Amino acid sequence: RDGTSRVSGPGNFTVSTFALNKRPGFDAPEEVIVIENVPFNEVVATGISADGTPNNTEAGQQLTFTVTVQDPALFTPDGQPEIFTNGTLLMVPAVDTFGETNITLTLFDDGQGLGTNMSVPQTVLVRVLYTNQPPTFNVRDILTLQDSGTHSSDTFASDIEPGPHNEQCEVETVSCASQSVQRFVTDDIANPALFTRPPSFSPDGTVEFTIAPRVTGYTRVTVRAEDDGDSHPPHTNSSARRSFDIYVEGRNYKPGFAIPWNVSCAQVAYSGINGSSGCACPPLTSPFQTAPVCTLVNPGSLSATNNTHVTVLEDPSEQAIKGFVSHVTAAAGFLPGSMAAFGSASAAEDIGFEGLLVNPLATVPGLEYMSDYAITPDKRHLYSAE
Repeated sequence: RDGTSRVSGPGNFTVSTFALNKRPGFDAPEEVIVIENVPFNEVVATGISADGTPNNTEAGQQLTFTVTVQDPALFTPDGQPEIFTNGTLLMVPAVDTFGETNITLTLFDDGQGLGTNMSVPQTVLVRVLYTNQPPTFNVRDILTLQDSGTHSSDTFASDIEPGPHNEQCEVETVSCASQSVQRFVTDDIANPALFTRPPSFSPDGTVEFTIAPRVTGYTRVTVRAEDDGDSHPPHTNSSARRSFDIYVEGRNYKPGFAIPWNVSCAQVAYSGINGSSGCACPPLTSPFQTAPVCTLVNPGSLSATNNTHVTVLEDPSEQAIKGFVSHVTAAAGFLPGSMAAFGSASAAEDIGFEGLLVNPLATVPGLEYMSDYAITPDKRHLYSAE
């Protein structure tokens, strides 16, 4: 109308309605807890929809999540965080690694036209909690000698660690613990008779023990290390059991002998280069035994300070005094002055062992050889006690 009665002809126009792609949406927690060395596989995103509402009016659209990781080193190369459309988050912590990092989750749909196909990004704090790993160490065998007494600084363990690298920091942080090995625990000593004081262990890998007198052999010792970290599952502060051997070798003792006789052959005539058979000391079978030319220095003594006196006639020929030295042994000090005594009540009876002047320590381990002997009265047989 133009203010008069005149009216224009009708006009046409078109109204078009365009689809508006609504923003997708989901809910996510502020924090996710992961355990060191344990893969994570749980649903963390909920309320997932293409239109960001419970009505989900755009249910036909395809959804896709993306993940941005602040610190990828916290995870293995093949275990970086990824999330599926059902809200399941997968990730694998790097070996022996703990700490914190943020991940950002964003949901996309494939809607077209006006609006947006990207959700509001949501940041989730991922905390990889440390699990106390067991200590580790290497062991070696210990070789010692018979009668070596107390050992106070022998090394049985090396490469002693309270755990992996992230448990050995001087200052504790969210990604590194400060631990140390506190003690070694003895689980078993197979042959405790080797010791008068059993092995005890120091955290530095040294062991103290005292070898029992006159023993040889070996024993297997089983130990484990403990650190000062948490011991409640899934933590462990105790290492695997490790075994080593302690060997007690027989000592090669110096040989010994005794010179128990004072000899005077001044009144004996010699014949031949080997001297007279009359200048001979008898076997020492009794401290009261006497001979015309021999007297005891100190009956039965093996003292190294024994002094003897020998008197012989002046004669340029070689002379021999039989039986002058006795008690020859391969291990001086283990066989006291003694000889085996054999005899019989009469010549008609069988000869038998009567005993020893001093009982030799024949059961002491480590002897190479020892022997005493006696000659029968008829001089036809030699008896040996070994």
